Amino acid sequence: MTPGTYQMQAFEKGQSLLATAAIMNRNAINVVMHKDRAREKGITEKSPLADKIKALKGLKLSGVAVGSFSYQMMLYYLQKAGIDPQKDVQLIGIGSGPAIVLALEQRKIDAFATGTPIPGAAVARGIGVMIVDNAAGEDPDFAEFMMNAVLVHPDYARQNPEIVRKMVRVLLKASGWLLDHPAEAAVPSMKPFLGRVDDKVLAEGVEKVRQGIPRDAQDRRHQDEDPLRQAGHQRLSAEVVAVNPRRRPSRRGPSATGSRRRRGRRAAWRARPPRPCR
Repeated sequence: MTPGTYQMQAFEKGQSLLATAAIMNRNAINVVMHKDRAREKGITEKSPLADKIKALKGLKLSGVAVGSFSYQMMLYYLQKAGIDPQKDVQLIGIGSGPAIVLALEQRKIDAFATGTPIPGAAVARGIGVMIVDNAAGEDPDFAEFMMNAVLVHPDYARQNPEIVRKMVRVLLKASGWLLDHPAEAAVPSMKPFLGRVDDKVLAEGVEKVRQGIPRDAQDRRHQDEDPLRQAGHQRLSAEVVAVNPRRRPSRRGPSATGSRRRRGRRAAWRARPPRPCR
């Protein structure tokens, strides 16, 4: 499972990957700023989004690791605000999880971008102010976004169709469980990985991100293009294959059934005119 943007990057390099299931259709990368720096900039969580992003100018920022999706998101917001990443800020990779929260607390960085619930942990500890809360749907540019998907090499999918279907079935079951149970019920399974984060913060993070979990594992990425193009990417075509988890493989192979429909969908996607950047 990986961000859907990685599929686009693979296509940009001439590589083919199939997205067999969408796990999350909302961007969950949030941006948090040290409370003292936010005070100096005159920024609060209720400030207009545009003002909060502009306040990143002149700061020392981190996006987990150079080249990571969190790093790309920070680049996107800098460019959206007209901030030159090379001249107007210092953008570094400093690690993830508790390490990045500690770096903010020790003022080694002024702000960072990473996935929920880590930004919420910085806010809960009283050291950070949420600048962009994508997990809660604050930025309309990412209201629908393929945040996480199951990417499979086409050759592997052709050779192992039932394994791919089993994987999708398991993920559908897990998604349904998250949608049908209280957020607090998911906390115990998160503790081995995020044990230092308070249970309340974990539950709040689950409550936010599950608003973007599709029960049917379908891709809704039509808004992915604009932010990526503004961040310097070309318009890319991407191949998405919907795998029916309940269907048994055809004797003629996994690509026989519905191949014409898939080719038609791909052709329609590629024929779409580029969406103008906002």
